[in-house]
Amino acid sequence: MQFFKQLEAYNSHPLHHAFELGHLIWLLILFLGIIGLVKLYLQRNQTQRHRMLLWLTGFLMVDRVIVLGSSILAHGFYYQWLPIQICPLMMILAFIYVLKPSRFAGEVLFTIGIFSPMMALIFPDWLKAPYFNFYSANSFITHAILIAVVLMLVKAGEIQPKLGEIWMPILFVLIGLPIVTFANDHLGMNYWMIAKPSVGSPLVGIYNHVGAEFYVPTIVLAEVLIWILLYTIYATNNKPRG
Repeated sequence: MQFFKQLEAYNSHPLHHAFELGHLIWLLILFLGIIGLVKLYLQRNQTQRHRMLLWLTGFLMVDRVIVLGSSILAHGFYYQWLPIQICPLMMILAFIYVLKPSRFAGEVLFTIGIFSPMMALIFPDWLKAPYFNFYSANSFITHAILIAVVLMLVKAGEIQPKLGEIWMPILFVLIGLPIVTFANDHLGMNYWMIAKPSVGSPLVGIYNHVGAEFYVPTIVLAEVLIWILLYTIYATNNKPRG
């Protein structure tokens, strides 16, 4: 069935449709949707906000099960649908945060849970499939929901990032890297895009410039610098007025 055709079944370039009109329309719709969800969230009371977060993050969890189940039923088991990639991990962390907020989870979501899905939407490696292939459309929607959830928490002041706690997302990455590297080596996957860069993304330029040996340290350093920028932007926008 074409609608449920697995992404790996398409032989075209991973960014085959990137930055075409259809991709730009997707981005515009998702941008407006994210703004709408954040505004709606800020207008709700505390109970309604919590319910909204539960619905959105609960949807992300159910969606992962549906994606994995439909893939197995239609095509067999694919390791790529295991929630080891960074964005599915952030979706799980967002669900956990809603159930039991913690400073650590909040800092990780602020740093990784916004920038990573944003880059995935701009450089989607699922666009070798048509725009409305189930797995392609699903990836657009779930990444946008993740961004919206984190922005809701930040804009409402429920997550209050502090630059002094940047060690938390750094620790998350340092613990995760050897585990993900082990999974990549034994499953033949490219989780976290650390085995090789995602085709067509800015990571390709980094890889070509520094080589395989320094690829991972360089992207980790680049990510930390981006986090510092995010913290700076947040601190500037939330400076006490007076």
